[in-house]
Amino acid sequence: MRTSGHEAHVSAEPCAASSGPRIPGADEDARGARHPQAASGQGSQAPRGLEPLEARVSLGAERLRREDRLRKAREFRDVSGDARRRASPRFVVLAAPARRAVSASRLGLAVSRRVGRGVVRNRVKRRVREWFRRGGRERLGGRVDLVVIARSPAAQLGGREVARELDRLCQGLALAGREEGRR
Repeated sequence: MRTSGHEAHVSAEPCAASSGPRIPGADEDARGARHPQAASGQGSQAPRGLEPLEARVSLGAERLRREDRLRKAREFRDVSGDARRRASPRFVVLAAPARRAVSASRLGLAVSRRVGRGVVRNRVKRRVREWFRRGGRERLGGRVDLVVIARSPAAQLGGREVARELDRLCQGLALAGREEGRR
């Protein structure tokens, strides 16, 4: 007889085995769930403002080639040292004639954490690259190294607004006459 819940009063003898064999039964209640639950909040999310053109490009239909990008810190410093600068509340654009003998204009991007989380920063970069591929390069005239620095309000812009903003900023950068003097 147990008088207390202490382990000293627990029997050391094994429990008696059940008399009949175990017969498997249904694992659920035949009447159904008593309290059905709503679907979880996890899973895929609805698309957030991807334009059809961006969706196609994000799948890798078009990419900037390696030689079309500024990749090294030295290249960014070269541009910032001898650049024309235009700024807006959303972007800062630095443009300088290309120092190297390159066939076309090159793009460098600087998008800091102030712009937003990784998904937001990547979206901004994707939209700037799309503008550069779709005609921004031709509007620069000649061989130009361009650095685009995104500010935090750039996160709220769609693809068309990014293109309009960068077109407006690059319109005032007349570098064609300066290019020949740099060779």
